[in-house]
Amino acid sequence: MASIYKRGRVWWIHYIVAGKSVCRSLKTTCERAALEKKKQLEALQVTDQLVRPSSIPIKPFLQSFCEFLLGTRRHKSAKNDISYPRSFFGPCCPALQLGSRVPHKFRHNRKTLPTVPDKLGKRHVPGGSA
Repeated sequence: MASIYKRGRVWWIHYIVAGKSVCRSLKTTCERAALEKKKQLEALQVTDQLVRPSSIPIKPFLQSFCEFLLGTRRHKSAKNDISYPRSFFGPCCPALQLGSRVPHKFRHNRKTLPTVPDKLGKRHVPGGSA
């Protein structure tokens, strides 16, 4: 069974799925619409079509997500994107450790740093006074 209640002006619903308590906003300010959505949710629950809460372990998920980011984005962009889950979850997996060296798709192609040829040659005067 589900129950509806009001928080501020918006109606919310509380129900239990697979032993887990779920509270969700109905995104309506009308009580009649909230009751209708409650009926629909109870019908889904009776027919066993209600989506169950996920039980995916967070550490392997975050590790594979960080590897996905490093495989699809440039290094600086991926580094910036990884900093957000690190600030939220902390360093809970190896890829979220500070200074981690997760394999990057562009890193294996670059063996040494490129050198820039000196085009000025002997005309270059260090010190800046001409």
